Amino acid sequence: MLKNILLCALFSDYFSGSYQYYYGPSRVSISSGNSYICDSVFMNFLGSESGSAIYMSQQTFYVVVEKCSFFECSLSNSNSGGAVYLNVKGSVVSNVCSKSCITGSGGQGQFAYLCVSAGEKNFFMQSSITSSISVSPKWALYQIKGAQNIISCNFSKNSLQQGPVALITESSSHNMSFTTMHECVCYNSIGIWIFGCSSVSLYRNNILQCDSPSQGFICNEAVYSKMTECCFVGNKGPIVGVYTGTMEMYYCYTDVFSHAYGAPKTYNLIISSYLHSLVHFNTYFCPAENNEIVMKTKDTKLQTRNILRILTLLLALQD
Repeated sequence: MLKNILLCALFSDYFSGSYQYYYGPSRVSISSGNSYICDSVFMNFLGSESGSAIYMSQQTFYVVVEKCSFFECSLSNSNSGGAVYLNVKGSVVSNVCSKSCITGSGGQGQFAYLCVSAGEKNFFMQSSITSSISVSPKWALYQIKGAQNIISCNFSKNSLQQGPVALITESSSHNMSFTTMHECVCYNSIGIWIFGCSSVSLYRNNILQCDSPSQGFICNEAVYSKMTECCFVGNKGPIVGVYTGTMEMYYCYTDVFSHAYGAPKTYNLIISSYLHSLVHFNTYFCPAENNEIVMKTKDTKLQTRNILRILTLLLALQD
């Protein structure tokens, strides 16, 4: 029985108009035009310009990045976007994996810096960011402006000064759902910073064995945030912090409840040291965790695209 097949979305699934098609393994730097980047592996880049693997800064165009893997894509300085930098009209990043992507000291967006125009799509979906580790950079994912979604994603084993998960900022509406954060450590203060947003929904997310020393792993500075059916297990430090605005928690689960700054409003909060059930199970497959397979390929367009298809078919044939 076939299952879990990752179908490649089309540019037209998200945006209208004509577009140009790009693929790796070389760096993709786009100066103009709607763009679609798919079926690529970007490996071992060290750059000084923002977005060592993918770069575009033109706020009149749309970009879709679909089904790509990024290994050790890094910057040597404090520019933003260790692997991907998009400052565009609208963007969708879906079915991608990042492993060990990082910026230099003080840089932001270790995997990606995603900035779009107000009201436009700013989606990060069915993707994984793992093993971004450094004592000074911030935010594994930097998501700014637009109508924001983070859906069915995994953030694991990221250790940063701040934000081993994300900075979510300047959005009229943000939705994070069906996402797992596991063994993410912030050396300074915050795991997820919700800042300057009007309305935020956090639905059925798992926060597991994460560490935030002072300000709360999820720090709220949005006008209003609603957290529903989220699960906190094995974490160190305060799990939430309400610095400004209002946060409400409905039917959430935690083994220990602690907060920084102001307390959220809680409704039917379940606190149990014997809690082992998760509110969902995320089964998204990440080719970046199989780098020993990908590393054996040569940097040719055909082999790069074929290896991703082979990995997908192997997964589909599992029962």
